[in-house]
Amino acid sequence: MAKSYDKQVEKKYKQAYSDTIALSKKYLRSDFSVLDLACGTGLTTIELAKSVKKTDAIDISAKMIEIARLKLKMKT
Repeated sequence: MAKSYDKQVEKKYKQAYSDTIALSKKYLRSDFSVLDLACGTGLTTIELAKSVKKTDAIDISAKMIEIARLKLKMKT
């Protein structure tokens, strides 16, 4: 599931993820530290991390965390 997660959810929930990011950014400041519980593959985490000082993210799935880390490396 982890390998295909982004493709599966993007088709159906792309707008919801975009809305979540936009709404969340309204409440974030550059000096904040945030914790993302159930971060999955980092779809929102990576975007929101750009708006804060520190981000920690956890997920029950080690494979999801692995994908999130790879995506983060590709963006930096």
